[in-house]
Amino acid sequence: MYKKRIISFLPSATELIYELGAQEKLFGVTHECNYPNDATNKPKVIESVFEPEKMSSKEIDEKICELSEKGEDIYKLVTQNVSNAKPDLIISQEICEVCSAYTNQVKNAIDILDEKPEIYSMSPHDINGILKCVTDIAEKINEEKRGNEIVNSLNSRIDKIKDAKISKRPKVLAIEWINPFFTSGHWVPEMIEMSGGENMITKKGEHSRKMGIEEIENADMLFLFLRFVHPEDPWMEKFEAYLKQGGPVLGLRTTTHAFNGLKGQYSYHNYNHSGEDFVGGFGRQVLGETWNPSLGAGHYGRNHKFATAMHTVPEQKTHPVMRGVKEMHAMAGAYSARPMPDSTILATNRVLESMEVGAKPLEDKAPQPAAWVRNYSFRGGKKGRAFCSTQGASEDILSEGVRRMIVNATLWCMDMEAHIKADADVSFVGPYNPSTFSFKPSVTDAQPGDIKGFDTPILKPKK
Repeated sequence: MYKKRIISFLPSATELIYELGAQEKLFGVTHECNYPNDATNKPKVIESVFEPEKMSSKEIDEKICELSEKGEDIYKLVTQNVSNAKPDLIISQEICEVCSAYTNQVKNAIDILDEKPEIYSMSPHDINGILKCVTDIAEKINEEKRGNEIVNSLNSRIDKIKDAKISKRPKVLAIEWINPFFTSGHWVPEMIEMSGGENMITKKGEHSRKMGIEEIENADMLFLFLRFVHPEDPWMEKFEAYLKQGGPVLGLRTTTHAFNGLKGQYSYHNYNHSGEDFVGGFGRQVLGETWNPSLGAGHYGRNHKFATAMHTVPEQKTHPVMRGVKEMHAMAGAYSARPMPDSTILATNRVLESMEVGAKPLEDKAPQPAAWVRNYSFRGGKKGRAFCSTQGASEDILSEGVRRMIVNATLWCMDMEAHIKADADVSFVGPYNPSTFSFKPSVTDAQPGDIKGFDTPILKPKK
């Protein structure tokens, strides 16, 4: 018998029900089910026993450890909403005890219901397992046709990635929690290998686990999009070890002012460090620029009002990073910059009079450096390559030219410019409809785990 009344105990199941077009059958979700936005209007059947949105990554970990040691649950059942839902299907998981509602909540739900529902546990450990979950649930709720469409679409995207010709496999470290560090296990290693990378730590199907920061030292590439962060000393120690090795570094937009609030022995990385030993901190000394409006490095065009056009410097059209790069339109407002004298400026920006592609530039805003490369040496260490761009916000990636430049820059940083092709396919492998960048709302000390409800960084349009 097909199931008609569903409650979901995890965000990915909620999103899947919506993808299957069966949201009218969904009568209960968790407190973390916020995508699609309509899911926030569904009755909550699961809540957290504490308020993680007000806590840092470290504080959340400490609280979870405390509760576990006491034998107490991390989540609680909203019994009245469960009773009102009268489910004939509960979708849960058995992979992670702390990621979403687990065994105890399922048992408690069954105990309070007169009519016992079917329990389906989404517990995949690889990509095939994920696809099977889609078809299984689709069959249970009479949405087989849509389920097959989703699986076929996913397989098509996977095949496209598998067919890409890759001559060198970069080493990749995937982590899902920063403080303390946790590896990304289960299907993530498979995705990395399938995409052309060499997974450094975990193996396909292996559980995520706590790791030591020292495991990042052998990374082949450091790709940064940071703003005013202040990691703890053990992290900074390994970060410096990487820089001393001359590891390649790519920084986008606010990464010029990546660090702020560092104290003690690593405080010279702060963006506003004025000591002669490391003027301008990490941004200035490694990437080539920091945030200093008084010296010409600051906002140059108003966000959300003026877009930005970027143009290749004529003398640099043959540079590997600009190979095949044509028009570049950035939705984020422009920055002014004065890169270090040893930087090679590849592209400049022009502030446009509107947000439209092809809008006229403002005559009173002269071109500013927007992308450059340089060789850095961190405190006497080996020389390494660095690329920096003052653009690169989520909506900027909609521009093919911006994407191509970033892809090319990644290869150049790793000394792989021979593999940069002017006609390389830089199209999206799936839908990409990014949200408009904003500081509102914002979360202090946000970590990757704080967005664990999203199964992919590719966001869908808001309804």
